[in-house]
Amino acid sequence: MSLLFIIIPLLIFVIVDTYASLNVALAVTGLVALAEFSYSYFVSGTIDSFSVFSIFLLIVLGCLSYFKQSRKLFFLKPAILSYATGTYLLISYLMGYDVFIELLGRMDTVLEAEQKEMFQLPQVQGMLKYSPLTLGVACLLHGFVATFAALKLNRWGWFLVAGLGGYAFIFIGLIFAIMMGST
Repeated sequence: MSLLFIIIPLLIFVIVDTYASLNVALAVTGLVALAEFSYSYFVSGTIDSFSVFSIFLLIVLGCLSYFKQSRKLFFLKPAILSYATGTYLLISYLMGYDVFIELLGRMDTVLEAEQKEMFQLPQVQGMLKYSPLTLGVACLLHGFVATFAALKLNRWGWFLVAGLGGYAFIFIGLIFAIMMGST
């Protein structure tokens, strides 16, 4: 699932929640997420575990928010997703499992020859080697910031920090991976 698909339900929630009740916002967000999930399956023919976990969190936190009538519970979704992703990446790195190199190996049949050559460059291999470490740390840091945003900021502040801010943390994590991989 595209990283953009993670943001769309959050944006829909914020927009609908601004003009309608929490219950309507949760229902519309759930339908949008289900539509994206279905679209992803029909386009790719498969669903990755990250997408399954994301939709699971949306359902669980959406139900908790509905029963408790608290949008703050729903606001925790990006934080929990970041904590889980960061933990997975850091454990993978510490165990010596090259998550991104393994992923590229699985994609070997769909990559063009030029892409395969690019991924074999020492600089790119170095970046891929350190990406689980740097992105893992970035995800955990985003989780902390997103938790703060969920508990302390209004809906639009939360969306900017927890939703869009995740891209900034990913970008910074990749910059560090590039720097570490080129040494």
